Amino acid sequence: MNLTADDMIEMLPWGSGINAEWYFETTKDGKKLICENLFETLTEYGYVDGDAHFRIVVPRDDPDSFRLEFIGRKSQYLNQKYMLRDYLEDTIAEDIRQWRYNNT
Repeated sequence: MNLTADDMIEMLPWGSGINAEWYFETTKDGKKLICENLFETLTEYGYVDGDAHFRIVVPRDDPDSFRLEFIGRKSQYLNQKYMLRDYLEDTIAEDIRQWRYNNT
């Protein structure tokens, strides 16, 4: 399997906090896709608390072994405050599994 940005557009989640468009680039060696977006966090009262910018680094030949990274201090803080890592990793992993199931 050699994933493209178009594959990732079909695969990656959107909505439920992931409200921006995905941005894609390829590593210099062409072996990985870097996909960036943000998660819009809300306070307990429903007000926007901030945007946690994140990226996933996805090996083109094995999307299941992606790596999630939060970009910048504020994003790190929001990740810890709202425990975003588990939610995002689980959501992205499930969407990858569904895409693979539907495309094999």
